[in-house]
Amino acid sequence: MRGFLPAQPFRGSDPRQTVVVMTVLVTLDDSPTTVLPGSEASRALVVHNTGALVAQYTLEVLGDGRNWISVQPRSINLLPNGRATAQVTFAPPRSWEISARPVPFAVRVRERDTDLSVVSEGTIEVEPFRELAAELVPTQRRARRRGRYRLAVDNTGNTTSVVAVHAADPDDALQLTTRPDVIRAEPGTTTIVGITAAPRRRFLRGATKTLPFQAVLTTDTEEPVSTDGVLLQDQLLPASLLKAAALLVIAAGALIACWYLLLKPKVASVATDQVLPQAQQSQQSTTSTTSTPAATTSPPGGGPPPGPAANQQQSTTQSSTTQLSVSSSTTTPPVSTTSAPLHFRITTSTDPGKEASFPFVGPAGSALDLGDIIMQNPMGDGGLLRIAIGGNVVLETELSTFHDRDVHYAYPLRVDAGLPVVVTVRCRTPGAGAAGCTPAVSFSGRRTP
Repeated sequence: MRGFLPAQPFRGSDPRQTVVVMTVLVTLDDSPTTVLPGSEASRALVVHNTGALVAQYTLEVLGDGRNWISVQPRSINLLPNGRATAQVTFAPPRSWEISARPVPFAVRVRERDTDLSVVSEGTIEVEPFRELAAELVPTQRRARRRGRYRLAVDNTGNTTSVVAVHAADPDDALQLTTRPDVIRAEPGTTTIVGITAAPRRRFLRGATKTLPFQAVLTTDTEEPVSTDGVLLQDQLLPASLLKAAALLVIAAGALIACWYLLLKPKVASVATDQVLPQAQQSQQSTTSTTSTPAATTSPPGGGPPPGPAANQQQSTTQSSTTQLSVSSSTTTPPVSTTSAPLHFRITTSTDPGKEASFPFVGPAGSALDLGDIIMQNPMGDGGLLRIAIGGNVVLETELSTFHDRDVHYAYPLRVDAGLPVVVTVRCRTPGAGAAGCTPAVSFSGRRTP
């Protein structure tokens, strides 16, 4: 539109407008019509001095977009019938605050020496852009059964986005759930989504397992956005409980070993020491009682030998004494004074893949009654351990199934005099850092004549 008009206030109008005020003609180009936040676009503004005098003009941007719309140069000097072109630049920042919509604007051209001005109006379309960001809080969590996370979804774009949220792990070792699984994210807002990760397989004890997973955001138009998380899966049994159980087992084993190796032999020895004097005293008493009637056969003073009545009395006394002696022998059996506690230990050393035997022979002329056997495998060797008396195998076990094992016999094992006690080891796998298998066996019992 062309014409001579007074100064006009700012109003919306056509994309292209030509206004003539007094001796000034202003023409604003109508392209481009759109601009994407984060980029730039520009239009040409032509100022024509149609008057006969030199004039100076100032240019100013009006409207909502004046913070990101600029015009250069800001001042123009024109000769009569002169023309100059200014550039109107549109540079909206890439921010959610710049909404996707048509934005009206205007450029006011004012002559310096007068109060009159001309306004050229236009509209620029701000294009929509979508931009999502995701943050997992915390990124790593330690748990035995399940871990809970919060996924913060930030919409930094300038338009509303419908976002689908899901989580997955590459090894399918986790059961992952998201709540909610679809959200509507408004520009400039943060939406919180809950994620639960539960291991599909649990274990009572063992090393901590690292289970990674990903939380993924998808929309209809943009590339997926993902963030990584980790679940550190611990054993179900607390470590403190396992330590307490191990200490309890060690303490129980120490008490049992102390009883069989130290206390039990002493108790047996004390019992023997208490019974033996009583038995000896009983035997001495029996001997004294038996010898007393025999002395009456010769009465003191060299008197005559006793008559038939005396002989009958002596016979009666001897018979009574004999009965007393038999009764005493029956009620208090004699105790062997040669039985004594016996303890011995057989140590072994066998090369891998070999089998070796290690015999022990008791004192000459003595038999052995073995009531307790303690097998020790401190290095954790693997293989076979066999215990035999003579040629008879009494125990055979796998080494890898124990470190310390105590075997107690209610009826002691009898080892006749001269028979060897043989420990045989077949070494399959030595323990850590060992060159061979080195189990040992301790025996406790008594030796008898």
